[in-house]
Amino acid sequence: MHPKHRKKFTKKQIITMASIGGAIVLLLAAVAWILIGGMMPSKPNDPPQSAVSGYYRYDQQFQGGRGTRDTTLSSVDVTQDGEDTVITFFFVKGGDLYNEEISEVRGVPDYVVSYLQDPDRLCVEFDGVNYIYNSQSISGEAGALVQSMILNRPVYEQERTMVFNLSQGMAFRVQEKRDQIIIRLRPAEEVPQTTSYHVSVDGYGNDISQETMTKYSLSPTICADYENRVLLSHSYATMAQAQSAATELSQTLAGTTVEAVEIGAGGLPTYNTDAELARLNERSVVRSEGDTVKASVIAARGRLLYQSGDGAISLYAKPRERTSLKNGQLTLCDELWIEQNGEQTRLIDAGFTSILEASPSPDGKKVAFVDMMDEMNVLYVYDMESQELTNCSEEGFGLIASDFAWDDSSTRIYGMSDIGGETSGHYQLKQIDFSKPKGERASALEELPGGDGPVYYRGGMLYFSDPESNTIYKMNPGDARRQVLTSGVTMRINGDGTLMAVSDMLAEESTGAVDIRLMDLRDGNIKTIVEGLLVLDYKWSSDGTKLYYLADNSGDEDYPCALYVYDVGEAKNTKLCDTVAYEFVPSAVNADEVMLIDILSRQGYDLPVTYALKQE
Repeated sequence: MHPKHRKKFTKKQIITMASIGGAIVLLLAAVAWILIGGMMPSKPNDPPQSAVSGYYRYDQQFQGGRGTRDTTLSSVDVTQDGEDTVITFFFVKGGDLYNEEISEVRGVPDYVVSYLQDPDRLCVEFDGVNYIYNSQSISGEAGALVQSMILNRPVYEQERTMVFNLSQGMAFRVQEKRDQIIIRLRPAEEVPQTTSYHVSVDGYGNDISQETMTKYSLSPTICADYENRVLLSHSYATMAQAQSAATELSQTLAGTTVEAVEIGAGGLPTYNTDAELARLNERSVVRSEGDTVKASVIAARGRLLYQSGDGAISLYAKPRERTSLKNGQLTLCDELWIEQNGEQTRLIDAGFTSILEASPSPDGKKVAFVDMMDEMNVLYVYDMESQELTNCSEEGFGLIASDFAWDDSSTRIYGMSDIGGETSGHYQLKQIDFSKPKGERASALEELPGGDGPVYYRGGMLYFSDPESNTIYKMNPGDARRQVLTSGVTMRINGDGTLMAVSDMLAEESTGAVDIRLMDLRDGNIKTIVEGLLVLDYKWSSDGTKLYYLADNSGDEDYPCALYVYDVGEAKNTKLCDTVAYEFVPSAVNADEVMLIDILSRQGYDLPVTYALKQE
C-alpha cells in the first residue's frame, strides 16, 4: 500500500490497540499453557516471599481451584524430587462408597494451602470434595520430611482438610493440573522454631462442632510417639493462658481429655497415655446380675492373639497407620507385637491387613500367623532367630488358610487351604515342612477334599472338620488315612487332647442356633451340654476343665453378647456376664480368667481394646 493511503491513528487509539493485543496474547498463551498441561494459578495470590525463590513463606496462604464440586480425592502421593518433597493430590468426579460412576474432572476443587507452626504442618483445605479414598503413599526418602498425613475430622458437607506433619520448617509452592494439585516443599531455615503453649484435645475423630473447632483453631497433629493424634489449638503467649482456655474447653467437651501443653522448639506433643488408660478402665464393658463390673485393660491398642501357659509370652495384633505390605499404600495395618516379661515390642517391621490368629512353634523359635486380605487368608511364618518372613502361599500352601496347627517337632505345620491356588471355596488338608528346601516344603497330605474348618494336632494325631459334610475327622499324619469321629460343623479340643466340644447346626440354620456336644476322646462318649443357643464362639480354659462360650444377646442394646461357662467336673452351665465384647480369649495362666476384646472408635478408627475379666 502506498504510504499516502495508510490510515493514521491517534496516540490514544494506539495505546488501546496495544492493550487489546497484549490481552489477546496473554489469553492465547494461557489457553496454550492449559492445553499442554500447564500449571497456572487459578486465583489471585500475593507474590511468594520466601527466601527460596518462587516459594511461599510460612506466614502466607495460597488459594486455588476451579470451583469444581462433588469431587473425590482418589489418592495422595508423597515423593521426593531432588531438593523438593512433592505432595500430589489426584481428583476424579463422582465416586462414593456405593460405587457411583466415576469420570474425569475438568478442574480441581477450590482449596487453600496454609502453614501451621509449633509443630510444623502443612494444611490443605478443600471445598467441593465429597469423599476421600484411602489411597495414600509416602516414598522412603520423602518420609523423612513428611511424618504423617491426617484427614481432619470431623468433616462438614464438602469441606475436607488434610494436614501433613513436617520434620522441619518448609517453604511451599503450589501448582495445578487438570485433575491434580501439586505442592512442592523445600527446607527453609526462615521458619521460626520456638517453645509454644497450646490446648491439646484427645478428640481426633470425635464429633466436635465446627464452631468449637474454629473458636480454638483446633487442627490435628501427630504426637511424639508417631502413632497417636490430638487436636491442637493455636499457640498462646503463656502457659497460664493455655490452661485457662483448656479449662473453658473441657466444660464443652465433657468426657474428653483436654489439657494445656508445652511443646519445645521443633517438637511434637506427648500423648497422654495415662489419661487414655484411665478412660478405658472406667468403661462399662461387663454387666453381671444387673450391676456393671470393672474389667482391667491389658492392651489399650491391641487384640490378644496368643498367651503362653506360664504367661511369659503374649502375641498381639496392633493396628497402626503405616505402609501396607500388600499394596504399598498408607493405611491402617495390623502389626504383630510380642510381650515378653511385661515388655511389649513389635515383632515384625511390616504392616499386615488383618491378623486373624497367631501361634508360636513349640520350641518358641518361629511364629505362624494368618493375615486376611481381600478374599485371601495368607499363612506367614516368621523365624525369630534369622528374622526371615516366609509367605507360605508362595511355597504352594494356598491362598486361603482356614486354620493351622504346629506339630511337636516345630518344623511342620498342618492346615486347611484352598485347592490349586484358587479362591474357589474348595479345600484340602496340606502340610508345609520347614526342614525341606524352599520350593519343596508344601504338599497335600491327602487327595480327598477338606473344608473350611478348624485343625488341631494333639498327641501325634490330626483332628479337622468339614462343615459342608457336617463331619469331624481324625487322622494319623503318618499314613494320612482319615477316620470319622462324629458329626459336627466345628470343634474345639482341650489342651491335653482328652475332650472335644462339637457344635451342630439345627434345622433352622438361618437363626445360627447350635447344639454343643461334649465328646470324650478317650472312650468316645458324647453328651449334649448346650442346646439351641446362638453361640458366636467357644473355647477351652487353660486347664481343659471349663468351656467358655459367647452367645448372642441382641435383645440388649447396651450389652449385645453374653458369656457363659460349662464346668466339666460339675456338669453345669453358668452365665458369667453380659458384655459389649464380640470376641474373647481364655487366659492361658488362670483358668478362671477371660480376656474380652472390645472395639472402640478412637483416633478416627475402630481400634481394639483387650480387657481381663476374673471370676469372683
